[in-house]
Amino acid sequence: MRKKTTFSRPPTSDSQVVYVIGEIESAKDFWEDRYLTVSLENSADIQFTTSHGIKAKRGSSNFSCPFYHSFTKFKYAKAPQYFVKVISYGWFNERRVEGYGTFPLPQQPGKYNIEVQTWKPKTSLYNSLRAFFLGGVDELVSIKTAGYSDKLKKISRIGIQGGNSGTIYIKLNVILHHSHPVIKEKVKIGELSVLDQFQEAKDKLTMLKHSMLPSDSEGNLI
Repeated sequence: MRKKTTFSRPPTSDSQVVYVIGEIESAKDFWEDRYLTVSLENSADIQFTTSHGIKAKRGSSNFSCPFYHSFTKFKYAKAPQYFVKVISYGWFNERRVEGYGTFPLPQQPGKYNIEVQTWKPKTSLYNSLRAFFLGGVDELVSIKTAGYSDKLKKISRIGIQGGNSGTIYIKLNVILHHSHPVIKEKVKIGELSVLDQFQEAKDKLTMLKHSMLPSDSEGNLI
């Protein structure tokens, strides 16, 4: 059975299609002797990517996990963000949150190397011991509330006391698909250039009109 293929909608005059081809490269300065997984989610249409579990060696976990996202961004919509969540698993499969992070998607096409400094909530001694042995303690219900603030130019932690955790390294290739063609040469705006362009368009229209009208052997219009 042939697999159904879906395509993104073509962009309109007030929108553009954004293509993100990236890679969750590595993680550093997280707890060793545990398996780390990194989850990546964008705020545009909740596309989700999760890496495989990798055990840290010498303080670093190399994932090399590729991902591909595409979505439509409208002209007056808020700039998309990416939310990062780092989870670790121990010997008894206890699950523990190692860090949260977020970063804004670059608005210009190109290649980017992103470093995401993660953080995690500070807890009581009881909850810390429970998380260490059992896992599943002090998790955010939704990381979207702790996003990047364009006005403040920093990450909001919604009033939660937290501490710094490890760093996630991500590579991004951003491609923007517009509805209008790209103008390679800048058009001079002025009275003279507008008149010249108008005269050039008028001459082309006159030539086209003459070529469509019947004429005799000497080229005179009939």
